Amino acid sequence: MNTSINVVRLAHVGLRVDNVDRSSEFYADRWGLDLAEEHEGHRYFRADSPDSHAVVLSEGAPDLDHIAFVVESSDDLGRAEEALGMRGLPVEVPPTRDLEPGVGAALRFRDPSGVLVELVTDLEVRTDGYGTRDVKPLGLDHVVLRVPDYDASREFYENVLGFRLSDETENLMAFMRCNANHHSLALIRSENPAPSMHHTAFTVEDWAALANGVKVLGDAGVSRVWGPGRHGPGNNLFSYFFDPDQHIVEYTCEVLRVDDSTWVPRVWPPGRPEQWGTPMPAAMR
Repeated sequence: MNTSINVVRLAHVGLRVDNVDRSSEFYADRWGLDLAEEHEGHRYFRADSPDSHAVVLSEGAPDLDHIAFVVESSDDLGRAEEALGMRGLPVEVPPTRDLEPGVGAALRFRDPSGVLVELVTDLEVRTDGYGTRDVKPLGLDHVVLRVPDYDASREFYENVLGFRLSDETENLMAFMRCNANHHSLALIRSENPAPSMHHTAFTVEDWAALANGVKVLGDAGVSRVWGPGRHGPGNNLFSYFFDPDQHIVEYTCEVLRVDDSTWVPRVWPPGRPEQWGTPMPAAMR
């Protein structure tokens, strides 16, 4: 029997925000996304890609709500439910059709650190564009989570969901991939008993788009956290900003593509600066 779960890519991230109208204005008018749909108190924002949405906003105490990954087929949802049961991990929503807009079928569960994870398949494909923006993100690139049970979480994503280690920061952070993108998920060891979002990264076209984003967001008074710069792990260009709820969001481009047949993970030293020499600010630690 085939017991593997075929995670294809990152799908979307759900964020809880203090004021959904204020945050909607930021993600549409400042960050460059498009409000695709409103459904049962949630707002779904899409990037400039065929996916129905990349971000889901809901009102509440600001925090991570969930992360979602695309799997190859509905058979993967059944295999995931079985694997979760064998490990005693709580399934919050068993495989269900039409759970949310643009998603044919989904499963929701808690990972070993308590992060709400959604596996989705049979996604709606959009071919229509949306209006002009100063910068249009092309999609969600990766999410980085602080997790209280780092070792168990890392083992779970590798051995149950099939992620591969790309690089790591010694005893602190694991950069993990589910396709050729250097990392779709990264985990950071945390002393906090509850998991949390470290940041969410969005792909932009190139360096010119990223630099333009730095300018227009700065002109609009959006707080920049770090960057521009170039990371070591992933070799990607970046700039980080605060959204209205102090969620950290990133514009990134030139993320390294990994060949599974030749790639050897590297262990990076803790406290490393980015390649251009700018130290990591306290907000990113």
